[in-house]
Amino acid sequence: MDRVAVFVDAGYVFAQGSVTFPTVVTKNRKALRPNPLARFELRIGALRVYYEVDEARRVVEIRAVGIKDRDQVIIGGGEIDLS
Repeated sequence: MDRVAVFVDAGYVFAQGSVTFPTVVTKNRKALRPNPLARFELRIGALRVYYEVDEARRVVEIRAVGIKDRDQVIIGGGEIDLS
């Protein structure tokens, strides 16, 4: 999958309403345990979008987009451990 397409798709999902309440936990959006990557994860099929929220500035910063493969997430060609 082309990395540019992944970011466009993730941006489209945020633009379609997920950004309205980016910290509200849903079936496809969850708060993560403390880790060095991000506080929140958005699930879009096999994609995982990791992001931070600056509520004071009303900004969502996408930190990484990965692909879920069974019990691992691949970001930038390598497996990432968020546990």
